[in-house]
This record gives sequence, C-alpha cells and structure tokens, in this order.
Amino acid sequence: EIRTGSPVARIALQQPPSGSSSCRGAAAEASGVVLEDGSEVRARLVVSGADPHTTFVNLIAGKDRDLACDSVASYEPFLKSVERLDFSSGVAKINLAVSELPRFSCSAAGGEPGPEHLGTIHFEHSLGEIEEAWREASLGRIPKQPVIEMTIPSSADATLAPPGMHVVQLFVQYIPYELSGGSWRDPKVKATFVDRVLDRVAHFCPNFRQSILHCDALSPLDLEEIFGIHRGNIFHGALSLDQIFHQRPVPGFSSYQMPVKNLFLAGSGAHPGGGVSGAPGHNCAQAVLKDLGIK
Repeated sequence: EIRTGSPVARIALQQPPSGSSSCRGAAAEASGVVLEDGSEVRARLVVSGADPHTTFVNLIAGKDRDLACDSVASYEPFLKSVERLDFSSGVAKINLAVSELPRFSCSAAGGEPGPEHLGTIHFEHSLGEIEEAWREASLGRIPKQPVIEMTIPSSADATLAPPGMHVVQLFVQYIPYELSGGSWRDPKVKATFVDRVLDRVAHFCPNFRQSILHCDALSPLDLEEIFGIHRGNIFHGALSLDQIFHQRPVPGFSSYQMPVKNLFLAGSGAHPGGGVSGAPGHNCAQAVLKDLGIK
C-alpha cells in the first residue's frame, strides 16, 4: 500500500514482546508510525528516508524518546551525536519557465538546443570567485556573486514544456540559512537574492531576463519548510570529513540499522551521503533484507 498526502507525526516505539531477541541489547523497538490525523500504521520495521535530525529529534519525541533513552543504552549518546551534526549547506534553488532558450554571448546558436544547453552550465571562472562566495555566506550574507549551476531539462526532453518554451533550473551556492541581516521571510530579501542570480546569468545570456515567464525561488528556509529537510540541507547533513564513510550519520551506526531495533535510515544522511546515486537506499534495502532473513 502506498499512501500520499499522509504526513507522519511520529515514529511509534514499543517494548518488545517478552522472550523476543533484541538488537544490540535494545529493549525499545519501532512498531510503526503515527500520522498527523492520529491514525497509526503498524509495521514489522520502519525505514526512514528523512534526514537524521528529523528522524531522531523531531519524529521520536515525548514518551517514545523517554522509552528509547531508558531502555537502549546507546540511544542517549547517539541522540546527542545527532543533535550535534553539522547541517551547514548554503544551497538555494530557482526554477524558471522561459519563452526561449538562453542565448550565450559566446555562441551563435539559434533557437534550437545545442551542445551548450544539454549539460550543466556554470558561471564561475576561478576558485577565487567560489572562495569569495563561500566567505560571504559564512558571514551570513547573500554573496554578491553566487555560485550558479544551470540545467535546462527541456533541451533534452521536449515534453517538459510547450513548443518553443523551456524550463530552466538554477542550483545556487553559497546561500546562508541564517542571515546576518534580514530574514528569508522578507520578500525583499528573497527578491535581492533572485536579482543577483538573474543578473549574473544575464551577463552571459543577454536574452535571459526578457524570456522569463515564471520564477519559483526556494531559499534554504523554503527547502526546510516545504520538503522537511533540516536547515534546508539537501544532503541530509554536511558532507565533511567527520560526517562521511563509517561516521555517517554518526560513528558506530553506519550500517543503516539504528540503535532502536527495527528502525533503519535510508536517506542521504546514511552512507555514502547525498547525490543522485540512490546508494543509501540500495544499501539500506540490503540491510533490511538481511534483517528479515530474505536472500
């Protein structure tokens, strides 16, 4: 059964039946999820695709957290490690509908997709530009020259837009979650961010601004509130050296089985981290099958 539009309020835990075996000496085990409408979906095991903070800080709370901390020796230090995870990201997204393809100043191409439209397009020229954008973001400022990666999916798949029109996606770094001045809830702040990005693209694509039909901008705060990603980190936690390989999500729990029995982590917060590989989910599925005794 697949349910949509069914937000999860919490992961339900229970005391295991007497005489049952336990994982790592755990007493508490996952028994299902409780939805926001109050209904409970019971399950033999729970696999979370949410980030570690959302899973263990937000979705296991109250009496369930108390049960885990009281009955699972490793849970409280595990939880403290999750709470200390670095979720620095600095990513924002702008989705655009345009009336024509971007025409690059360096290209004489016409209105049909060319090689320059089919890959990822970057608007940086040096490591110094990237470094400066990171430095400004680390101070809580929107960079004067953000790091921009453009893709035009409709250049490869014409069914994504009406004839002659296109969709353009701008992946933007480094954009701070917390601003030193202002708030992402202020429309003027978001407009400033969007203008800086579009001005940079228009510097290389003179027709770009006039071609825009619709603009959907997602700040780090939007990514958090719309998609439930803690601090808007699309990788479910920073991919720093202390949070990868055997230390993802935290040391001692990189094998997808979490300290609470029957609870697995399958999202980008698990090894090997974020990207479009599907590897965390694939690896977690193997761990689940092994736990269920299925070959």
